[in-house]
Amino acid sequence: MKGTRKKIFTNRVLQGIILLLLMALAAGAFTTEVNAAAKKKTLIVYYSRTNTTQQMAKKIQKLTDADMVRLKTKKAYPSDYDAMLETAQREQNENARPELAGRIANWSQYDTIILGYPIWWGKQPMAINTFLESYDFKGKKIVPFCTSGGSGISASVSSIKRVCPKASFGKGKDVTDATRSSLEKWLKANRIALKSGKSSTKSSKPKATVKIGKKNVTKKTYSLKKGSKATIKVSTVNLKGKKKVTFTSSNKKVAAVTKKGIVKAKKTGTTKIKIIVTAGKKKVNTWTRIKVVKKSKSPASKSKQPEKSKPQKPGDNAPKNPGNDQQGQPPAVKPDDPSSENTQTDSDILVAYFSCTGTTKSVAEHAAGYLNADIYSITPQVPYSDADLNYRTDCRANREQNDPSARPAISGAVKNMAQYDTVILGYPIWHGQAPRIISTFLESYDFSGKTIVPFCTSGGSGLGSSVSNLHGLVSSSAAWKAGTRFAAGASSSDVQAWLKSEGIQSFTK
Repeated sequence: MKGTRKKIFTNRVLQGIILLLLMALAAGAFTTEVNAAAKKKTLIVYYSRTNTTQQMAKKIQKLTDADMVRLKTKKAYPSDYDAMLETAQREQNENARPELAGRIANWSQYDTIILGYPIWWGKQPMAINTFLESYDFKGKKIVPFCTSGGSGISASVSSIKRVCPKASFGKGKDVTDATRSSLEKWLKANRIALKSGKSSTKSSKPKATVKIGKKNVTKKTYSLKKGSKATIKVSTVNLKGKKKVTFTSSNKKVAAVTKKGIVKAKKTGTTKIKIIVTAGKKKVNTWTRIKVVKKSKSPASKSKQPEKSKPQKPGDNAPKNPGNDQQGQPPAVKPDDPSSENTQTDSDILVAYFSCTGTTKSVAEHAAGYLNADIYSITPQVPYSDADLNYRTDCRANREQNDPSARPAISGAVKNMAQYDTVILGYPIWHGQAPRIISTFLESYDFSGKTIVPFCTSGGSGLGSSVSNLHGLVSSSAAWKAGTRFAAGASSSDVQAWLKSEGIQSFTK
């Protein structure tokens, strides 16, 4: 009997020990699993040719604890924009896989990949497909983002899902004009942790709003007639205490501003009014731009104005060789070169365009020929060189596009802008927007009562926000048409069809 009890006791002790061992093993396995999950990281992978996507990738990295890798192709794309677009289109048509330089180390430690790229011809560059097919995405989550001139991200996400079926996907985003708060919201929606203390608080950041009358002119242009006055009013949020506002005009000869914010328009031109609001140790900087225009002339005085040049037949400016620009560099134009002024007839339609490669020029000449319109080349005083247009570097074009106040000087002028009722305005798309020289042009003339019909040329990006961003540079009485985009090689019939759809009639004497 005693032997049986002893045996039962021994068995129970052994069962207890085994149970404890099993629990310990289970706990160890769980801890290992948790630690392994904790070690999983987020990786930002991006491709950027012009550094636009790179800038957004860096902003995302600042908000997260993610590592970051830039994809590079072994063979560089052409520096000329149109040549690059042709290469990108050919790669898409051939379903090519450009070879990448280097490999990503420790790939297995990442479970979330934030994938960034520009939009070319409506989709991701083919180098992104090379990347997707070069690594194992089983069990990984891809969160895509793009930069574009208006095409959006949806088509590229559908394409990526087909290329990489093993991955799961988060919500994609076009981050071209994304603010910090919108990036944070997007990252949180994708369950990507933000750095501690990096979340923005809208309520605490001081801001200033600038108004003239009822119009909000914060970081915008306001037209003022020569000899007139206007009062700038500044309001603030999240700025407590006694406030001091200082105004400074960058060109007092064009317009001066008093300590109380009263602007006096002196002569035609443009000046930037810098505004600083201080309250204690806090300070807010903002600005508005004042464009001084001539007083409207009476019909009688207009009829007495002598002609500045001999009338020229519309056909005299027919395109001779619209494709002769080499490597994206326009021919140098001297200030007195007639091509930097408009061909002037008695037409009430002007076609004004800026072109570095001849693509926009060709469309403009098609439009002028069909409409019997005068034509004007918006020519930079300092021509753009190959280096100026090398978007892979910190080139002149990149610097101008990143500076909203940049205004490249123009060579030559429109001889009699007052005679035109309709202005067809053409430009290439640079980083999703019109080149800054277009802002120079619009701020150089009075467009009151005129109709502006925009068009752009690009490899895939549409007009996007480029037109709406130009509205504030001219009088509010100017009427804007919706406009359209043309690809390289647009025919005369394509241009005519568009003008007819906009209701633009050919000029007849």
